[in-house]
Amino acid sequence: MGKKKKNKNELNDEFDVNYSNSFSNTLPSAKSTKSTDCDDSVLTSMNNLSLDKCRSSDVENLTMSPTTRLKYKFNKSPRMKNLSLKFSKTRTDTEKYCIQDTIIKINNKLSTNWLSEFEYCLNEHIPDDKECCGLKNMGNTCFMNCILQCMAHISPILIICFNRQKSNITGLLFNAFSSLIDNMWSQDDNKPITPYQLKIEIDRITDTFDGFDQEDCSEFLIYLLQGLHDDIQKSLKFTKPDELFNKLKKPQNCRRKSAMKCWKNYLDSTNHSYLIDIFVGQYKSQLKCLTCSTISNTYDPFWMISLPIKRRLTNLSLLDCFELFTQTEKLDGPDKAYCSNCKCIKKSTKNLLIEKFPKVLNIQLKRFTTNGKKIHSHISIPFTNLNLTPFYAKEDSINIYYDLIGMCVHTGNLSGGHYYSYCRHPIDKNVWSVFNDSIVSNVNFSCIKSSMNNAYILFYELKNFETKI
Repeated sequence: MGKKKKNKNELNDEFDVNYSNSFSNTLPSAKSTKSTDCDDSVLTSMNNLSLDKCRSSDVENLTMSPTTRLKYKFNKSPRMKNLSLKFSKTRTDTEKYCIQDTIIKINNKLSTNWLSEFEYCLNEHIPDDKECCGLKNMGNTCFMNCILQCMAHISPILIICFNRQKSNITGLLFNAFSSLIDNMWSQDDNKPITPYQLKIEIDRITDTFDGFDQEDCSEFLIYLLQGLHDDIQKSLKFTKPDELFNKLKKPQNCRRKSAMKCWKNYLDSTNHSYLIDIFVGQYKSQLKCLTCSTISNTYDPFWMISLPIKRRLTNLSLLDCFELFTQTEKLDGPDKAYCSNCKCIKKSTKNLLIEKFPKVLNIQLKRFTTNGKKIHSHISIPFTNLNLTPFYAKEDSINIYYDLIGMCVHTGNLSGGHYYSYCRHPIDKNVWSVFNDSIVSNVNFSCIKSSMNNAYILFYELKNFETKI
């Protein structure tokens, strides 16, 4: 634990932060097995598929390595006014910090609405009746296909990929990824394509997915985001953190200052990119000494939230998982924490909340236990208006709502399984499709709900803020 600075209110704020995700437990992860394409009629009985043997592994906590910033050039365009994204154009300083409207320097001007700087209009590129094509399974690559399909339905990602030739973003992985996403939406006959080049570039970055073995889709998502982040931040020059925070109103609250300083340190350590704007949030972990009542706060960034699941509970909801994730924990015995006031290890309590919400929230449901068993509990997952306000660390008059845009499903168990995904159309929000490798079909809500006992990775998009009255 880093050094703490005590003030007269006995509130210690952690400045020396470990930027790896210290809150993610290393539990066995779901591995996919060799899969075969199947149509929509058998999706509800996917658990009965023949399953091959597969191995387990731990999901690694990854951090972004700092690299040199290069010059960023881009031209503004008013055509983006038609972009169908649910983000407010004007916000208070509190709202800007909460959803990370990081200021980006473009053409020597400062902008907080960075998506509006892009020249391509998403509505013009994807008609309402246009569908994304499927992806061929190259042999045990359903873990990769389900993530790529969800990424291909995230509006900010689409805008970046469709503008790849104008954005000056270089990098082999980014070029392979953006070209694949563009091709997935531009196939006239909607025939499935093979993500072979992307597989090559991922294997170049890490040997974790080398070959065509069974792998975990959450692990692949983290490596993919890391690689794309590295490519983008190497190519573009963003506003330095000092310049960014000087433009925001200085908070008077001591805790708020500490959180913003930790966020600035994180940007310093990783270099900024669009991926941080889209996917990265910030935890607040509060430790309270049970002897002297001294409170210390630490702040850590996250790319994904891993939610525990209550076992043997009926009518389980996603909010129940958030409540379990954020409930106060008593630290005793070997888990005792160091108290800077008592100068020794003491019994304490730990509480975890969300300090900053990302535009796109990635959620992993921990369905696999340390003894290798899978939790098949049915979880009620809201399609719209997921209210995360109770888990917001601040006391501001803001409601936080998210809408579901993608869901990766894992059928089977730890020793063998298969992945497929459900995705919401980025333009027509009422249209959902199931992507089972090369097979694509439109589905209704009841079909998606029938798979919620196997939901594994969720993608949620932040809605407009609603100020409390």
